[in-house]
Amino acid sequence: MRVLFLGTGGGRYVTSSQKRATGGIVITSGEISLIMDPGPCSLCRILERRVNPRFDAMLISHGHTDHSAGANPVIEAMTDGTRNKRGVLICPEGVVGGMVTEYHASLLEEVEIVSPGDVVKVKDTTVRTVKAVHSDSMKCVGFVINETIGYTGDTGYYQGMGKEYKGLDTLIVNVINPTDNIYDTIMSVKGAELLAGEARPKRMVITHFGRNMLRAGPENIAARIQERTGVRTLAAKDGLEVDLSKRSVLEWS
Repeated sequence: MRVLFLGTGGGRYVTSSQKRATGGIVITSGEISLIMDPGPCSLCRILERRVNPRFDAMLISHGHTDHSAGANPVIEAMTDGTRNKRGVLICPEGVVGGMVTEYHASLLEEVEIVSPGDVVKVKDTTVRTVKAVHSDSMKCVGFVINETIGYTGDTGYYQGMGKEYKGLDTLIVNVINPTDNIYDTIMSVKGAELLAGEARPKRMVITHFGRNMLRAGPENIAARIQERTGVRTLAAKDGLEVDLSKRSVLEWS
């Protein structure tokens, strides 16, 4: 299984300035490929990285701009320029009819509207949805793929969160705030530390950096989390790829 970070930016300032790209995350495993949270400029990043855009599935954690504004062009590419009805969209309520138009949803072979705790099968891949707390006006979820890799989406830390991601090989956490405060709807460094301590993944990768995270230095933050928790932690970079088949070492190509 390989993970490609098309973009590692998040929040209004970074999204609008593209100080870090907001292209989403591509996961490939065997013959299946999927894209998570295709934000603005996602298709451009896909083509720049020479990624085949015929994804088997698109996972959207919620309908905010930095997570889903690039979905419609990617769906057109997934469906061979709208010529072939194929692919699965997995997302919570409110995404379809919002950032994803009803028309674009109709181009897909299947649309799965999910809530926390649901399980969706795409070929030989299992996607489990996890509770996320981010917006009072919008449904949000995280994802666990094949009980191997987790992605929190945008969420604050909450009691019991670690159990949802317990013992994964890799946990990708959207850390937008570099402080030691705990917030209800966004992940801070302190929240990420609590999550790492409870979930104890083999490795954690932080991403989705806002302006203050970029100022603090994501690599510095990752080193701090690793020192405090003992969980190997790295900061993602635009265009870098993680090979999860390397059990002892997290390799970046």
